[in-house]
Amino acid sequence: MENQCPLRNSHNPGSLPDNEEYCWHDPVYNKTSMRPDLEVDNLSLDQCQMRCQTEVSFRCTAYTYQCPAYGNIISRCLLHSDEAQVRISPLSPLPCATYREKISCLDVRVSCSPQSLTVTLQDKTFTGQMFVSGHASQCTAGNNGQGQVQLIIPVPESDYSPNRCNVQIIRSIGDYNRTVVSAVVVIQHHKLIQTVSDRVVKASCYLDNNNMVPPISQYNNLTLNASFFVKDPEIVQNVIEGFGSNASYPPTAMMRIVDVARGGVVASQTELGDELELQIFVDPRYNVSMIRAGHLVASSGSGQDTLLLLDSRGCPPDPSTFPALSPLNSSALIARFRAFKFPDSNVLRFSIFLTFCVSVCQPTDCGNGIASYGKRRKRSTEREDIMAEVPLQLEIIVKTTESKNETSPKPQIAGNVTEDIREERVIEQSSELMCASLGTTVLFGAAWVVLQLLLLVGCCWALGRHERQSDRVSLQSDFQPKHVSWGDTSHLTYPKDSLPHTPAVRS
Repeated sequence: MENQCPLRNSHNPGSLPDNEEYCWHDPVYNKTSMRPDLEVDNLSLDQCQMRCQTEVSFRCTAYTYQCPAYGNIISRCLLHSDEAQVRISPLSPLPCATYREKISCLDVRVSCSPQSLTVTLQDKTFTGQMFVSGHASQCTAGNNGQGQVQLIIPVPESDYSPNRCNVQIIRSIGDYNRTVVSAVVVIQHHKLIQTVSDRVVKASCYLDNNNMVPPISQYNNLTLNASFFVKDPEIVQNVIEGFGSNASYPPTAMMRIVDVARGGVVASQTELGDELELQIFVDPRYNVSMIRAGHLVASSGSGQDTLLLLDSRGCPPDPSTFPALSPLNSSALIARFRAFKFPDSNVLRFSIFLTFCVSVCQPTDCGNGIASYGKRRKRSTEREDIMAEVPLQLEIIVKTTESKNETSPKPQIAGNVTEDIREERVIEQSSELMCASLGTTVLFGAAWVVLQLLLLVGCCWALGRHERQSDRVSLQSDFQPKHVSWGDTSHLTYPKDSLPHTPAVRS
């Protein structure tokens, strides 16, 4: 459970941190989180952001500003304590809204030379890669094992030199020559795919060309841009004929991806981080208990990059990226996930094997309470009850912010010297307070009640067992023979009158 108490500055305990002590995610327009903790009316966009920064009743991690339009007389400012874009459910549509989240600042530094632009990331926990947007295979770097990632981007010597990293160059020729070089850099946390939690920064450098050979004068102001074109997505359907209860109407196996936020419409184009649902169904209706799906692979448009989402049993290697398939109303298999992409391609291709069984297909236990409708392990049983195996495939387009040439000015790094966009700060957390959002409090309270009930049941069971053992010991003691032992009375003398009379026994 994360402490939701607002952070305070150690130098001035009565004040909250200023806006330079954290960074803001790129704004998301016409969307909001459905879990607001506070609503304030009649504020401007800047005032709404400042209210989130200075909120003292809880730790504000995001805000939504809705302008006075679409029937709204006044503006609305919604403050949130949950990071919906990364941790909670995806954002919901809201007209004329701007949603932003607080994020941790990056420790990124840029150094320049006439030959290269070097971007350095300091993060000991980073296990992904850093690359130039659109050139992940040519211009990339990983962690060197010392908590540092250093990406060296070569700068072309002239306008006719190879520019393999798509460095944007602007040259000014005159009495004072100056060159501006920049590149869009993606900081990807996953080793293979881009997710909504990845960061994009624009690194820029200003170079003095007075001591360099000036380029051709006719190219006084040159900017290099790149465009990316992909083919239209298509859904590949497979028809399986000659089996089933009614052979005159053979079933058609289909796979599609729908956009959950847009009411379940088929998604041909989507944005990074949107909530999607992969659906597998058969027309006419076919009971999913007789269907197994496994070996789901995501690949880029070129097919060079691949990621296994479901193994041959239908179990997910990484449930946070893609969960196991589950049945829906006994007529379809579904799985919800967030849109991701490969660095070098906006095309995301899904391929899966669908298996039809003669009788009921037993689900596979993936562990951790995950049940999947995947293939069985034993090949002998597969030969007996498998009717057909069919591959399914479809493609969608996943767009990102940098693909639209939109970079936020906040994470832009510019200058001819090394800069650190993470401001040094000293913030202390009060050890006497513990705050939480309403949802977290309810969950914690429910868990506490369940724990108390378990303890009560355990105590009652232990007490009953102890009483049963006590009763058993008491009964055993009652049925055991009682032995009476007399002491030695040979040294005692009794009067003759008082001696006990023992009758004679006739033999």
